[in-house]
Amino acid sequence: MATASEIAALVAQMPNSDREIENREKNPDQPPSPGTPAPESRFTGPDPAQAEAVFTAILAGGRAGILHLLDLVRAPSDPDYSNDKPGYVLHGLCLHTGKPGMERERSLLAGLLAERLDHEGSSQAVKASFIQELQRIGAAENAPALGRRLLDPDLGDDAAQALLAIREGAAGQFRSALNSANGGSAVHIVQALGTLQDSESAPALRPLLDDQNPETILTAAWALANIGDPASIEPLLALTEKAEGWGETKLTVACRLLAQRLSAAGRDDDAARVTQALEDL
Repeated sequence: MATASEIAALVAQMPNSDREIENREKNPDQPPSPGTPAPESRFTGPDPAQAEAVFTAILAGGRAGILHLLDLVRAPSDPDYSNDKPGYVLHGLCLHTGKPGMERERSLLAGLLAERLDHEGSSQAVKASFIQELQRIGAAENAPALGRRLLDPDLGDDAAQALLAIREGAAGQFRSALNSANGGSAVHIVQALGTLQDSESAPALRPLLDDQNPETILTAAWALANIGDPASIEPLLALTEKAEGWGETKLTVACRLLAQRLSAAGRDDDAARVTQALEDL
């Protein structure tokens, strides 16, 4: 079983940032103080073969090896941040496990990243970085962990993007969050459901056409149109008829989109009804 010190030693094999190297060359007799953040800098990556050897060694440590690596990751805003090496190794490990034939390792890594979203010892900034990695390697089994973050003011946007990338299992998470969402989070969730063309969410989206927030109304209109919801024909046309200015323009575009989706679904009569109603406005 890999130990924390062994994983730390592997991470330490990554090169220092260019600024760190420059400072060390200028001040060879003055090593950096422990815990002092590295200056912001460009980063020259390691030799690919060396990096792959590090990734292979960490994966050989199984669950324990990956968890030790996650324990080392810090964000620049964290008080105990030292350098970007652990985050760099994690990102490289995610790309490494994305290769064909590494499905088992990728699933293990993604599962541990998802588990760490509930870990009190990780800062919000670190959790955001974990979610961004899940956007690359996550799968349906990781969707519930991401769904629990959709209403988090710090992590909601990242969680939504990760779920949209994963897609499988995402719609159910957005539907569940919609019941408790408000303000900006509601708009993002509604937009996601429309992007996924989730017809099951249409009954919950239609009441939002009467919302007090104009942005919510317009986003719900677009979502229902992109879903191709036949029951939204009359409400959308009624809204468009009453709207003015920018709102009228957005709603007209939504109605045209609805007609396209209805036609694509073989509902030509409904599509023609929407198109004719727009011409009559």
